[in-house]
Amino acid sequence: MSSVNGLRLRIPVSNPTEDMTHLEISVFYQKAGMNYASYKREPGGIYVSVTPVKIADGMVSFVLFSGTKRLQETAERLNRKRLAAVGERVEADVKMQIGSTWELVQHVCAAQGITIRDGVPA
Repeated sequence: MSSVNGLRLRIPVSNPTEDMTHLEISVFYQKAGMNYASYKREPGGIYVSVTPVKIADGMVSFVLFSGTKRLQETAERLNRKRLAAVGERVEADVKMQIGSTWELVQHVCAAQGITIRDGVPA
Protein backbone atom coordinates (compact mmCIF):
# COMPACT_ATOMS: atom_id res chain seq x y z
CA MET A 1 0.00 0.00 0.00
CA SER A 2 1.25 3.45 -0.73
CA SER A 3 0.05 6.73 0.70
CA VAL A 4 0.30 10.43 -0.01
CA ASN A 5 0.34 12.83 2.95
CA GLY A 6 -1.87 15.88 3.13
CA LEU A 7 -2.11 17.54 6.52
CA ARG A 8 -0.07 16.95 9.68
CA LEU A 9 -0.91 18.59 13.04
CA ARG A 10 0.97 18.08 16.31
CA ILE A 11 -0.65 18.82 19.66
CA PRO A 12 1.57 18.92 22.79
CA VAL A 13 0.48 16.61 25.62
CA SER A 14 0.27 17.95 29.15
CA ASN A 15 1.72 14.75 30.65
CA PRO A 16 4.71 13.85 28.42
CA THR A 17 6.44 10.52 28.98
CA GLU A 18 9.61 8.87 27.73
CA ASP A 19 7.68 7.66 24.66
CA MET A 20 5.37 10.59 23.85
CA THR A 21 5.41 14.36 23.86
CA HIS A 22 2.75 15.15 21.22
CA LEU A 23 -0.29 13.74 19.46
CA GLU A 24 0.15 13.72 15.70
CA ILE A 25 -2.94 14.01 13.51
CA SER A 26 -2.36 13.12 9.86
CA VAL A 27 -4.64 13.24 6.83
CA PHE A 28 -3.47 11.08 3.94
CA TYR A 29 -4.55 9.17 0.84
CA GLN A 30 -4.00 5.42 0.86
CA LYS A 31 -4.49 2.99 -2.01
CA ALA A 32 -6.74 0.00 -1.48
CA GLY A 33 -4.96 -3.14 -0.34
CA MET A 34 -4.14 -5.58 2.41
CA ASN A 35 -3.35 -4.32 5.91
CA TYR A 36 -0.76 -6.84 7.05
CA ALA A 37 -1.13 -5.85 10.70
CA SER A 38 -4.84 -6.80 10.78
CA TYR A 39 -4.88 -9.14 7.75
CA LYS A 40 -7.89 -7.28 6.38
CA ARG A 41 -8.36 -5.58 3.05
CA GLU A 42 -8.75 -1.83 3.41
CA PRO A 43 -10.53 0.39 0.89
CA GLY A 44 -8.69 3.16 -0.90
CA GLY A 45 -9.44 6.65 0.25
CA ILE A 46 -8.61 9.56 2.50
CA TYR A 47 -7.78 8.53 6.06
CA VAL A 48 -7.18 10.38 9.32
CA SER A 49 -4.76 8.94 11.86
CA VAL A 50 -4.02 9.97 15.44
CA THR A 51 -0.74 8.71 16.92
CA PRO A 52 1.23 9.61 20.06
CA VAL A 53 4.76 10.66 19.05
CA LYS A 54 7.94 11.77 20.76
CA ILE A 55 9.70 14.83 19.36
CA ALA A 56 13.23 15.25 20.66
CA ASP A 57 16.54 16.46 19.21
CA GLY A 58 14.97 17.15 15.82
CA MET A 59 13.64 13.61 15.45
CA VAL A 60 10.13 12.16 15.61
CA SER A 61 9.59 8.64 16.94
CA PHE A 62 6.52 6.59 17.83
CA VAL A 63 5.53 3.23 19.26
CA LEU A 64 3.99 0.89 16.68
CA PHE A 65 0.24 0.26 17.00
CA SER A 66 -0.18 3.02 19.62
CA GLY A 67 -2.49 5.11 17.46
CA THR A 68 -5.51 4.58 15.26
CA LYS A 69 -6.86 5.62 11.87
CA ARG A 70 -10.29 6.07 10.31
CA LEU A 71 -11.47 6.26 6.72
CA GLN A 72 -12.92 9.71 6.05
CA GLU A 73 -13.81 9.31 2.35
CA THR A 74 -13.49 6.44 -0.09
CA ALA A 75 -11.61 7.26 -3.29
CA GLU A 76 -10.32 5.01 -6.03
CA ARG A 77 -7.52 7.41 -6.87
CA LEU A 78 -5.74 10.40 -5.39
CA ASN A 79 -7.51 13.73 -5.75
CA ARG A 80 -5.29 16.40 -4.21
CA LYS A 81 -8.14 18.95 -4.04
CA ARG A 82 -10.30 16.51 -2.03
CA LEU A 83 -7.31 15.64 0.17
CA ALA A 84 -6.74 19.35 0.86
CA ALA A 85 -10.47 19.92 1.55
CA VAL A 86 -10.63 17.02 4.01
CA GLY A 87 -7.42 18.31 5.64
CA GLU A 88 -8.99 21.76 6.12
CA ARG A 89 -12.13 20.21 7.60
CA VAL A 90 -10.09 18.03 9.98
CA GLU A 91 -7.99 21.01 11.06
CA ALA A 92 -11.13 23.07 11.77
CA ASP A 93 -12.74 20.21 13.71
CA VAL A 94 -9.63 19.78 15.86
CA LYS A 95 -9.41 23.50 16.60
CA MET A 96 -13.10 23.54 17.61
CA GLN A 97 -12.78 20.15 19.37
CA ILE A 98 -15.73 18.58 17.50
CA GLY A 99 -16.42 15.85 14.95
CA SER A 100 -15.12 12.38 14.19
CA THR A 101 -11.46 13.41 14.25
CA TRP A 102 -11.85 14.84 17.74
CA GLU A 103 -13.47 11.53 18.74
CA LEU A 104 -10.33 9.76 17.48
CA VAL A 105 -8.17 12.13 19.54
CA GLN A 106 -10.25 11.38 22.63
CA HIS A 107 -10.06 7.62 21.94
CA VAL A 108 -6.25 7.65 21.69
CA CYS A 109 -5.98 9.88 24.77
CA ALA A 110 -8.11 7.47 26.80
CA ALA A 111 -6.29 4.37 25.52
CA GLN A 112 -2.82 5.82 26.18
CA GLY A 113 -3.58 7.82 29.34
CA ILE A 114 -2.80 11.11 27.59
CA THR A 115 -4.15 14.56 28.34
CA ILE A 116 -3.60 17.42 25.93
CA ARG A 117 -2.80 21.00 26.83
CA ASP A 118 -5.55 23.56 26.91
CA GLY A 119 -5.83 25.52 23.71
CA VAL A 120 -5.21 23.44 20.62
CA PRO A 121 -2.52 25.15 18.51
CA ALA A 122 -3.78 27.46 15.79
